[in-house]
Amino acid sequence: MYPLLLSFLQMENMRRLSFQINVVIFTCFILITFAATNSFSQSDSKKTSLSNQFNTQAQAIRIHPKGWKKITVSKRVSFYLPSKLKKTGLPGNEGVVKAYKRFVSNGFDFYLYYAYGERVPSDLNPSQGQTNQILISGKRASINIWEGEDRNGVTQNDFPGMKLIISDFGEGANKFEIYMVGSDSKLMKQIIDSVKIH
Repeated sequence: MYPLLLSFLQMENMRRLSFQINVVIFTCFILITFAATNSFSQSDSKKTSLSNQFNTQAQAIRIHPKGWKKITVSKRVSFYLPSKLKKTGLPGNEGVVKAYKRFVSNGFDFYLYYAYGERVPSDLNPSQGQTNQILISGKRASINIWEGEDRNGVTQNDFPGMKLIISDFGEGANKFEIYMVGSDSKLMKQIIDSVKIH
């Protein structure tokens, strides 16, 4: 009788031990599966984050539309212009390097010149409208914005305008200015956004 009871108890202990081992194995399997899933999720998250970061950097690098031409001035400053802007005669202001217009059937709807040197047109022509201070490549610059007189497009004064002035490149000698008037304020902003100091 006693040996049978002992044998029964041994079998019962073996069953309990086997059950406990199975529980441990199953728990380990669940933990490993969770860890692997979490690892893949984090990896995908990192890939997505890097992809978004790359896309953001790519957008930051090319802030002008495709097909625009780069203008570099004395290796100190550069900006981009759309190919539809055509060279036109200089206005005769001091320091002006080149001038451009976008011609339409009844004249033009956009005019731009840029100036560089010890003196630029804004030295003689006071700013009008609203002036804001900004940073371009770590250098201080000012943007002057004004409304046109009547917007009939007969003369430059009819159009609203925007002027960017960089008074100091750190050398204390030369200034840079972009002067724009026209009916396309979005284009003005795109051109100013493309300016980079070297």
